Amino acid sequence: MEGRKQMDKPLHDLIEIIHFTGNVSAKIHGVVDKTEIYRIIKEEFAKSKRYTTSILLLTDDGSKLRIAETSLTPGKLKAGEKASGMRLKHYKIDLNKSSIYSQVIKEGKTVQVNVSDTIGELFPRPLAYLISKAMGYEKKKSILTPLKQHGKIIGAFGMSSTDSAEYFIPSAKNLAQHISSALELAEEYAECKKAQEAVVHEHSLLHFLMDNIPDWIFFKDAQSRFTRVNRACAQLLGLADPKEAVGKTDFDFFTREDAQRFYNEEQKIIQSGQPVIARVGQTPNRDGEILWVLETKVPLSDETGKVVGLVGISRDISQLKRGEEKIKQARDGYLAITNLTGDIIVKVDREGRWTFLNDGACQFWGKPREKLIGSAFADYLHPDDQEKTRAAVEEVKTKKLVRGLANRQKTPKGWRTVEWNGSAIFDQEGRYTGLQATGRDITERKKAEKKIEVYQKRLQSLASELILVEEQERRRIATELHDSVGQLLALGKIKLGQLEKITRSPDSATLLGEIRDLLEQTIEYTRCLTFQLSPSILHELGLEAALEWLAEYIYKHQGIQINLEIDSQAKPTDEELRVFLFRAVKELLLNVAKHAKTDKAKISLSREGESIRITVEDAGVGFNTVILEAHSDKDGGFSLFSIQEHLKYLGGELSIQSKPGQGTQVALVAPLKASQGKNPGKVR
Repeated sequence: MEGRKQMDKPLHDLIEIIHFTGNVSAKIHGVVDKTEIYRIIKEEFAKSKRYTTSILLLTDDGSKLRIAETSLTPGKLKAGEKASGMRLKHYKIDLNKSSIYSQVIKEGKTVQVNVSDTIGELFPRPLAYLISKAMGYEKKKSILTPLKQHGKIIGAFGMSSTDSAEYFIPSAKNLAQHISSALELAEEYAECKKAQEAVVHEHSLLHFLMDNIPDWIFFKDAQSRFTRVNRACAQLLGLADPKEAVGKTDFDFFTREDAQRFYNEEQKIIQSGQPVIARVGQTPNRDGEILWVLETKVPLSDETGKVVGLVGISRDISQLKRGEEKIKQARDGYLAITNLTGDIIVKVDREGRWTFLNDGACQFWGKPREKLIGSAFADYLHPDDQEKTRAAVEEVKTKKLVRGLANRQKTPKGWRTVEWNGSAIFDQEGRYTGLQATGRDITERKKAEKKIEVYQKRLQSLASELILVEEQERRRIATELHDSVGQLLALGKIKLGQLEKITRSPDSATLLGEIRDLLEQTIEYTRCLTFQLSPSILHELGLEAALEWLAEYIYKHQGIQINLEIDSQAKPTDEELRVFLFRAVKELLLNVAKHAKTDKAKISLSREGESIRITVEDAGVGFNTVILEAHSDKDGGFSLFSIQEHLKYLGGELSIQSKPGQGTQVALVAPLKASQGKNPGKVR
């Protein structure tokens, strides 16, 4: 009998290490952060109490190894440091002094050695013995195997145990391969993220430069057609939106004579490939006014070197050239300047009558300036926007500035939405005499925002449908597990029982008992997995019974005692709502288990009119709710952010109350009939 147990121990050890290394591999699978990978490995090895690990990476010059992570307890590390007189995590292993690590790193071998032998290569024998004993390594063996990245050895993975055996090596190598793959994925992800951030940053800088630089910047193709202009250039051309210039030429904005001159010069630059750099000259604007400008035009080439267009930048230096006419230009050019902006610019007196309108304003309202001067601003204002506009005018009298006021204006094109920025005008005695304002037609922007909102609602609808499809697939898999795998396992257990009755050998009976135990564990695991995938009780008996089962499950697996308060009137009939609420409560309870540091929680289920309310409370450590937004969806999956967004789609809401040290209460409110709150919108 004793001999049989000794024969079974290697098999038991082999199964255990296969299970352990497979579990660690599964937990680091898909993790894209190196720090998190190391943390998981350290945590899993620390929990095992049987195995220890160290991950060593090559230094930049490839001559030494440094300890990247170890599962040794702080106490063991401190004892080793005390014995050696140095910081072990900062210690670097010289490959020229270690034949063992050289085999792993330089030859790519996997070796099994006594840990004390490895330490003995690095320190004098008496000191090596003290370090080994202090760290509990004097009787341990270690498997050392290479870590690779893109086929290149980057370090070594060490796995130690007091009863390490040769048949442990495949499991250790397999885990090392998974760690290598995880680290490779993490590095690729980090590089990709860094590159994406750099592109986004450069793109945003370009946009900021284009939108804010006062110089006129334009791009043209080989036929001298505008392909892009900045806001300042669009204003120069009399356009409200820079996109309006795309596809047009100077002939659309300037006189034929001036446009032909611009065209001839640009074609010469394109054909010769010779730029014009910082040239001072005179040029007319679209109103025919002669400007002094500092201009540069440079040809643009494609990847083959062929010139495909040009970029130009011009700066108005007229004031430098016409200093003596500065005051006269400021007075006479006010209207011209306002016309270049592309915006609506107006002034109104204290009674709200127009005293000034630029060309953009006249074009917007479709009337000559002389017919608009003296008219009341309110005559063109939508009735529903009258009150808020009057309130904004009153506010500007005291605050002197108003920004972002949006209202609807009557125009020949119908009602158009304008966003206003305005400031008050005061006389020398400080009395309010009126205001001046700039407006921008944002009708199309509002339409785009509305369309985006519709798309968002549609996406919410698709997400909801995805949850249902996922639950249906979970239910199908759970049914397959229960009806097929579960039945086959049960039948195997029955057959095993029959075999036990006819067997005579004590050794065989012992082995059959162990097989029975394994079958029972597998049956229990399959049953548990079936319920985790899709508890049949939710679909057969409803949410109330499913929550009772969930409370028992959490208590059994997490040690948290859950108090249930259930209103019998709160029974959602909608399948989607039941599934969603169950999964949401499960996620909240798992959060309690992970973070609350408490062994008690409470679930309340009640009806509020035509809505159902579920609260999950705990008396744990609590947290600062301000940080929720920054960490809303980092973990992925069915997170608080997902719950909140889905509740919005259903017409419900989520509220969280928590403070450090005062526990947490999360409340979910949704219509009993989930379809009542849905508004997926239409995509046109």
